[in-house]
Amino acid sequence: MSNKPESETALISQVMQDLRRQLPEGWNLRFQREPSGGARRPDAVLELRAGKERARISVEAKLRLDPGQLRRLLSTALLKPGRTLLVTGYLSRAAQSLLAERGVNYADATGNVRLALQSPPFFLRLEGASKEPWREPRPLRSLRGPVAGRVIRALCDLRPPFRVRELAQTLRTSAAMVSRVVDILDREGLVEREPRGPITAVDWEKLLRRWTEDYSFARSNRVRQAVALKGLPGFVDRLRKAKTTYAVTGSLAAQAIRSVAPPRLAMIYAMDMVQLSSELDLERTDTGANVLVAEPFDPVVFERTSRRDGVVYAALSQVAADLLTGPGRSPQEGEALIEWMKIHEPAWRS
Repeated sequence: MSNKPESETALISQVMQDLRRQLPEGWNLRFQREPSGGARRPDAVLELRAGKERARISVEAKLRLDPGQLRRLLSTALLKPGRTLLVTGYLSRAAQSLLAERGVNYADATGNVRLALQSPPFFLRLEGASKEPWREPRPLRSLRGPVAGRVIRALCDLRPPFRVRELAQTLRTSAAMVSRVVDILDREGLVEREPRGPITAVDWEKLLRRWTEDYSFARSNRVRQAVALKGLPGFVDRLRKAKTTYAVTGSLAAQAIRSVAPPRLAMIYAMDMVQLSSELDLERTDTGANVLVAEPFDPVVFERTSRRDGVVYAALSQVAADLLTGPGRSPQEGEALIEWMKIHEPAWRS
């Protein structure tokens, strides 16, 4: 494994040395750093020769690229398909695939390389590290906690564009705290954001999956196991008369919008766990539970609920996250729900 480059100049030199070692006999590579001329100069120009044929490629060097920076870079005219070589410290497999789809050549300091030319005909593809070897701990990478939950739920449920300050007002949360969460999502390429401007797009599916790396139904909420003495049909009937604030999540909520196997376990949020358990005739248990009652990590679970047949259900973004992190067959049901959400986005996303 190569050493970590400490500057863009060192990065370019290291990558060029690695490329030279991979060239077939009769091929030569030269490069010039920061060539003169032009309003926007490349960081270097690479010249590849094979006999009398030659190709000149602009080199764009970035010591480090996170997904958000790469996305913004691709939206500019700097990375020209087949005419630019992007050089950086490390590129993930996802970043490599994205660049290859756009026809952009790349090379990183760990040995990941794609260099494709039409004239002279040349193709080189090498695999280096699959994980960044020099990752440094970064602050504010966790999406745990109430503020992150509120932001993620809003970004999934509501259609952009919106500014951070507007989002903060909607969530009744400080703009500074919302901005910190949005910065994480921007770095990880989960949202698209104009420079100093509004959030313009959200990959809600990837955002939900990323959230469930830090959030889970059982770990993030205070959960109590219980038995519905009259079974789940009787449990649902009692819900229609309940006065305590609640929101059904999990399999029961998924079943309300699509046909699935009969649920064996109910999951429900309660503003007052004890009061709702009394209203629903639930008996606390340590084994054989058919109901999980949760006091939520944040009241956001009661936001953007829906009522069907007299029963209140949590928003589908919350339901999906709870299923993906729930017990038993819940994760499989969560995957099926996400597929439904992708097809019927206008039906649930406002």
